[in-house]
This record gives sequence, structure tokens and C-alpha cells, in this order.
Amino acid sequence: MSANNLDFRLDVQGKLQAHFIPLGLCYNFNFNEMCDSRDVESGKFTSEAGVYCIRNKLNNACYFGETGQSKGLSGRLGTWKRKLRQCNADRTLRPPNQKLQADWDLYGENNFEFLVIEFGVKWSEYFVRKERETELVNAHTDAGFIVYNYSDIERTAPFCRITDRDRILGNTSPYFKPYLERLKESPLRKAIVAEGNIYLSIEEASQYLGSTRRNIRGKIARGNYRYATQEEILQEKNRRLIPGNQAVLNPQNRRSKGIPRPVSINGQIYESASAAERTTGITVQNISQSINRGREGWFYIDEGQRPARKQQKGFKRRVVARGKLYESMSAAARDTKLTTSDIQNRINRNAEGFYFPDDTISPDKNIFPDQE
Repeated sequence: MSANNLDFRLDVQGKLQAHFIPLGLCYNFNFNEMCDSRDVESGKFTSEAGVYCIRNKLNNACYFGETGQSKGLSGRLGTWKRKLRQCNADRTLRPPNQKLQADWDLYGENNFEFLVIEFGVKWSEYFVRKERETELVNAHTDAGFIVYNYSDIERTAPFCRITDRDRILGNTSPYFKPYLERLKESPLRKAIVAEGNIYLSIEEASQYLGSTRRNIRGKIARGNYRYATQEEILQEKNRRLIPGNQAVLNPQNRRSKGIPRPVSINGQIYESASAAERTTGITVQNISQSINRGREGWFYIDEGQRPARKQQKGFKRRVVARGKLYESMSAAARDTKLTTSDIQNRINRNAEGFYFPDDTISPDKNIFPDQE
């Protein structure tokens, strides 16, 4: 075997580590520069799936990751390096990892190295890669080194939607267990007081009030709702600990879809407006408008025929434009070359020669000499 063969070097490394680690004579744990699988000629990383490490040379702090993307380790490590450089140049950008980015900005790019730990067909399965990543993280943490993946002191529970809570809490994978309890107390959630109840998050209020989160935030901004105080939050949490208590006091559940109302259209009865739409091709909106206007033969079965409304559309109203009487706004628009909106605006501004003669007395008695 040649020293240029990566598998050979990894095999030698493993045997040396197995011998010296129990004696306390080995400084590296599970990885070192020998794991770098760059192509000798091109200098590029492999494009296969695998496990990688981003290491701070000065303090041996590491970030461990895995990837199965189409471009493999080459694509993932290239993305990491590009994002770290971009966030260093523009501090307004959100870094992919805040602690890693802080050290990158402090110590400089030259003090970091990108290493490939595992790669090949064996690592094509996600759970195999994730198990190896977790193994490396735990080993590095147990050795007393910094792990950029998380800090037990600084890490906050990941955010999740209330609707996903049961599924997430059912995740018993080893790398997720430590955060299950903190997941319930995410600092990203803000308790609010709405409709006399205390909700521990806007998402929870959205579910029980039947309103969108955007509407709820709008009501908070307008003062209809407000954020809960720490005392109110503590009181609500203690109340929910009592067996038999509901999650929310007097919850207002989301409205259910309406019960279908049979409609009659020209003597034909349909079980709902939607059914009528499918048969006649007339939209539900038009059906509803016809019923509301009291159109003859269009009504809800449980309500009966509504009285007909006065039809306003097409109603002609006499108007004076530029001192001349017209039978309608449209006739005035055609003759004066003005739009109906222009004529209406001039009437609203009390412009000279523009008004409705039926609403007021003409300012000029001789304006219509043919009618005297």
C-alpha cells in the first residue's frame, strides 16, 4: 500500500489511535489532517456524500456536519466557505452559525481548515452519516473541546410550529433528546392576552381564536390585544399544571365551514350554492348576489323569496355639464369628451356649469331657454 492511498492512511491512523488513546498519549480524536481527501492534482474535495469538519487551528474548536447533496462534500464545504466570507464582509447578513462566524471574524480565515472525515458509498444513507456526526460531536465534547454545533450554555431550543409539536416531541433520536424539554419553552414565542385568555404564543392564539397570526399581530399593534406580563405567564403555566384544566381558559375554537343551504333557482332546487354552480356554471358569488337583491325565483329554501331591491345599476340621472342639460352622465360624457369620473369630480367640487338639476336650483334661470 502507498501512503498516497487515503484508505491506507485512515487504517494506519485508526490503529495508532486505538493504541495511544488509552495511554493518554494521543492529542487528536477521530480526525486530523490525514482525513483530507482532496484530489492531489485538482486540490478539490470529493463530490461524494460523507461527514466533514470545520476546525479552528488555534483552539481546536470544531463544527461537524454531514451532507448527501448532489455535489457532495465539495459542494457543502464550498458553500460553508462562501457564506463565512460573505458574512465577514457584510455584517448585516445572517451567519449560518453565529459562534463559528464570530471566531472566523476574530481569528481570520487562515486559522481555519476544512476536513473530510468520512466519504464514499457507505455514507450515502442519512441516518448513517448523522450517527457518525453525533459520535464525533460527543467525542470532541467529552474531550473538553469547543463544538460549534452547539453550546450547552448558550443553545436555545429550536423553534417549531404548535401543529408540529407532537411529531417533534415524538422524535427520540439521540441527537434531539437533550432539547425536547426546552422545545416547549422556546424564547421565540411571546405570550399574549386576547379575548380574556392568556395564550403562550401567537400560534396558539391563532388556533383557538380562528384568526391568522398576521391579524393577531395587527390587533396587538392597534391595542386590541397585548403581550402578557411575566406574572401573567407564570400564573397561566401554573393553572395548566392542575389536572383537568384545559390548555386555554374558555377557548374560542376556529369556525367550521358553513352548513350547505339548499337554494332554488328558477324553480330548480339545489342542495347548495356550490352544487348550483357546478350544474349551471353561475358562480357562487353571482348566485349569492342575485338572492340578496331579491331576484325573482332565486332564494334560499329555508328563507324564501326576499323582497326585490331597487335596481340602481343603469339608473339614468339628469346632469348639467358645461351649462348644458343631458339625460344621463353617459350622454354628457359622450358629448363633452370627458369621462363620467371627471364630470362627477367637477360636480363634487361645485365647478361652474356642473351639477345635478334635480338636486338643486339652477344658478341660471335662462340656462334652458328651450324649456321655458
